[in-house]
Amino acid sequence: MFNNYLRSWMLLCTLLSVSLINTSASTYAQTLQDVEEVKIGLVPEVHVFEQMKRYEYLTSYLTKKTGIKIRFSIVKNYGDIVDLFYGLELDGAFFGSLTALIADEKLEVEPVVRPVYPDGKSTSRSYILIRKDSRISGIRDLKGKVIAFVDKASTTGYVFLVAYLREKGVNSIGRYFGEYFYTGSHDAAIKSVLEGGADITAVKDRVYQMLAYRNHRVAEELIVIARSAEFPSNTLWLSKHLDREIRERIKKAFLEMSNDKEGREALRRFGAKGFIETGYDDYKNVLILLKRAGIKDLRTYDYFNK
Repeated sequence: MFNNYLRSWMLLCTLLSVSLINTSASTYAQTLQDVEEVKIGLVPEVHVFEQMKRYEYLTSYLTKKTGIKIRFSIVKNYGDIVDLFYGLELDGAFFGSLTALIADEKLEVEPVVRPVYPDGKSTSRSYILIRKDSRISGIRDLKGKVIAFVDKASTTGYVFLVAYLREKGVNSIGRYFGEYFYTGSHDAAIKSVLEGGADITAVKDRVYQMLAYRNHRVAEELIVIARSAEFPSNTLWLSKHLDREIRERIKKAFLEMSNDKEGREALRRFGAKGFIETGYDDYKNVLILLKRAGIKDLRTYDYFNK
C-alpha cells in the first residue's frame, strides 16, 4: 500500500512539474509576442560611455523604422551577456564571436546581422601587442612577465593569445608568467601595456586602430607582433522566442539602413557603412582557433575571469 501511495505521489509531482514548465514557457512566449520594447545587450568592448554613445545613434532610427521601442543595455563582463540573458529579460544581443558560440550552446538564439565597416569589411582580427622598447624578442623573454587579457569570453582579447602561447610551448599561463589579470575591455588592455602595467596583451584590431588614431603614443610606442585570422564583427543574435514578425522587422531595418538619408547618417555616427546578414558558417575561423587554444567543449568551458 505504501509503495502504491509513493508511486501516486511521484506521478503527481511529475505532472505538476511538467505543468509549471509548460505554463512558464507559454507565458514567456506570450509576453514576447506582445512586447512593446525590445531589449538588446552589448558586451563591454570599450569604456561604457563610449560604447553607449555609438549605439544610441541606432536607437531612434530603429525604433522609428520598426515601430517598436529598441533599447540597448551594456553588461559588466563578456560572459554576463550569456549568463544574464534571461535574467535581464534580453530579447537579443550583439555577441562577440566567442560569446556568440557560447550563446548558441546555452540559449535559444539565432544570428541575424553584423556591421560592415567603412573599409568594406565586416570582420575583426586580434592583435598581440608589446611595447617597442620592451626588449622582448621571443617567448623566452616573456617568462616571469605580466600578461593582460581582456576577458576569457573574448576571441580577440583572450583565445587568440592563449593559442599563440600554447603553440610556442606555454601551456600554463599561471606558471609561466609572473602575473596575469583581466582588464574587462580592449581599450583598458591597450592602456595597461602602454602605461607599463603589463608586458603583453591581445586586443581587437579595430579598437587598437581607433585609439591609435586618437592617441599618437599608441602607434609610436606599441608594436603588433602577431595577427589572427578574421572573425565576424559583433553580431546581432535574436531570441527564437521573440515573435517572428518582430525579428523580421528588426532585420529588415538593419539591412535597409543605407537606403535612406536618415539611416546613412545613423550609420556614419555609429561607425559603419551598413549591415549584412550573418549565419553559422561565418564562425568557422573561431571554431578552428578554439581547437588551437585547447578549448574542446563550449558547454563546459569555464569563461569566468579568475
